[in-house]
Amino acid sequence: MVKLITKVLSKNNLNRYLKEIISIDRFQMREFEKWGKDNFLLDLHLKFDLSLCIVANNKLIGYCIVSKKGKVAHIHRIAVSPKHSGKCIGHIMIEFLKQKAKKYNCQKIVAETLRNIKSNKFYRKEGFRQLNLAEQKNYSLKKEPEIRQKFMKKSCVFELKI
Repeated sequence: MVKLITKVLSKNNLNRYLKEIISIDRFQMREFEKWGKDNFLLDLHLKFDLSLCIVANNKLIGYCIVSKKGKVAHIHRIAVSPKHSGKCIGHIMIEFLKQKAKKYNCQKIVAETLRNIKSNKFYRKEGFRQLNLAEQKNYSLKKEPEIRQKFMKKSCVFELKI
């Protein structure tokens, strides 16, 4: 059995695993906005304290990019290597994130996804609640006007109170 190691995705770890992260991201996030090196290295509030990765045999197999906004831990990206999909890696990352978010006084974890994709099932399984249309409309008001309409047509928001 392979030993999995959960690590905080510090700036050093992010740089160390960046090629693997981008490779996984390109495969898993085909329907999402493409991220490059600059997106991953962007310094957001508590990003390098809340983000994490899973390593097996010194190879990155999953990652979760998270920042804190107010009392909310916001998942920007979460992905698992296709070879390790379906092996509870996402669950391990969510459990680790819940503990880290509590330490930083977050009251909930939020994730935005596209409608009708596999990740929606994942978030429900992990105990997240999908915001209803009125709640999502209120949530979208925080976005730029030109993004808001597109967001409401294509996206849905999940939250988990912790």
